[in-house]
Amino acid sequence: MSEAADTTTEESGDAPGAAEISVGPKAKLKLGANYWKLWSASVGSNLGDGVATIAYPWLASAITRDPILIALIAVAQRLPWLVFTLPAGVITDRVDRRLAMVWMDVLRAGLTLVVAVTVLGASTDLPTAEQYAEMRQSYIEAGKGTPPAGA
Repeated sequence: MSEAADTTTEESGDAPGAAEISVGPKAKLKLGANYWKLWSASVGSNLGDGVATIAYPWLASAITRDPILIALIAVAQRLPWLVFTLPAGVITDRVDRRLAMVWMDVLRAGLTLVVAVTVLGASTDLPTAEQYAEMRQSYIEAGKGTPPAGA
C-alpha cells in the first residue's frame, strides 16, 4: 500500500459535532448527524429492552409467588421473537426500514405505557405520593437518616 493512500482523508459530510475515527495511520473519518441519531435511538431501544426484561418478571413476582407463572412471563417476552422473526424479515424487505423501526419503537413504547397505566390503575398496594412522603418523613424522624432508594 502506498504512502499516499495512508495519508488520505475520507469525509462523510461535515456535520456539526461530527466525531472522527481513524481508518488508517493518519486518515480520519467523520461520523455525521444521521449516525448519531441512529446510535442514540439504538441505545434507547436496547436500554428499554433490558429494563423490560427485568421489570416484567419482577412485576409478576410482586403479584404472585408462583414460580411457574413468573417463568411464563419470561417465556411470553420471547414468544413474539420466535413467532414473528420470519414474517418480520419478509416485511422489512418490502418496506422502508427506517420507517418500520420508528413505528415499531412507537408501538412498543405505547404498549409499555398501557401496561404501566394498567398496573398503576389496578394496584392498591402502591403508596400514593402523600403516603410515600409520610413514610420518608417518619424514617428520617426515627433517626435512621435518609431512607434507601426503594423505601
